[in-house]
Amino acid sequence: MAHVVHLFSIFAQFAVVAGIAFGVFVVVVSHLRYQEMFKEAAVLERGGPMGLLEKQLSDRIGTAHQESHPFSLMLIKAQQWDQVNHAGAGSALVEFLREKISKSLRRTDAFIDYGPDRFAVIVDVPLTSGPAVVSRINDAIRKEVFRPAGGTPVRIAVSVGISACPEDGHRVQLLRENAEASLATALASAALSQFTSRPPEPPPHQHAQQDLPEDQRSLVDPLTGVLREELLESTLQKYVARYRDSEFPVSVICLDVDYLRRYNEQYGQKTGDMILKQIGIFLQGALREADLIARCDGDQFVVVLCATPQEAFLVAQRLALAIKRLAFQTSGAPLKVAVSGGVAGFPDHGGAGSTLFIAANTALEAAKNRGRSTVVMYHFEMKSAKPVKERKDVF
Repeated sequence: MAHVVHLFSIFAQFAVVAGIAFGVFVVVVSHLRYQEMFKEAAVLERGGPMGLLEKQLSDRIGTAHQESHPFSLMLIKAQQWDQVNHAGAGSALVEFLREKISKSLRRTDAFIDYGPDRFAVIVDVPLTSGPAVVSRINDAIRKEVFRPAGGTPVRIAVSVGISACPEDGHRVQLLRENAEASLATALASAALSQFTSRPPEPPPHQHAQQDLPEDQRSLVDPLTGVLREELLESTLQKYVARYRDSEFPVSVICLDVDYLRRYNEQYGQKTGDMILKQIGIFLQGALREADLIARCDGDQFVVVLCATPQEAFLVAQRLALAIKRLAFQTSGAPLKVAVSGGVAGFPDHGGAGSTLFIAANTALEAAKNRGRSTVVMYHFEMKSAKPVKERKDVF
């Protein structure tokens, strides 16, 4: 009996020591993680709004023993900021937006002046609920016309960039950078839809990605629903020439599915076809009806749009980021896919469709050589990229 009591005493002591050790471990890990999250924020906080934003994000991300709840970061900027600020009414517009946005938020939401021309909002809702919050903010702003002193009344619209935890990770810097990239693409998309002059009608082939009558279905790639590869060259030349001759900018985006061959080898050809089909459907829904979308080289998509190269670059970034967030449904678990992109456009990189296509492809090869899952703008110093070696550790 004494022997049993002795063993029980030893076991109890071991359990106590183990419990204390585990508790110390959790506290230490939690402290280190918390300190790491605050390291950059502590430095930036002395600099103003960015430090305050970093601290608010860190508070919500949580620690090792306290998981974070879903939340979304939104960066907001008025689409008419440059116009209004140039007229000397920038400060009045900031006050107008601050009042309208703050009234549309809940007490638990964080509202920060993030810069001279934008605001940051942190709301405790998942990414799927973000659009509802954006709609509420826009409704609050649209209810009243902005009337600068001595100026012309302006109906203000805002662009919003969103990132979310956990969808975009648990790092402060990554959440901020994703929101900034999202805002940039939102502003670019708004600019693309606000051309004051109407560009010429695109060539007839550009409508191939829409539902077509039976006699026109030969224009469409049967898998992806976009323009067939064999029609791309002639259609591209006409499309670019029509915009160029009308003195409108026009750009080419080349998108390539990263490691599609490996997906085919790992999951089968049907999975690769499913990925291409869903990307084709996504592009048709994400781009304007006037934009040309075609399939090229099996796993590549080409987009031609009326936009400057700089605007097209932002559109390509938006598309790449959105594709990365998609869940491609298969017979098993959903797959995540990334794309690389290259951009070139008139007037910066040439005036012929073939020239712009070659330039965009050269930029695409540069993106692959930089590690893929990125978008690169063409510049004249670029040489034809060397073939990219496939990595062996993708899966």
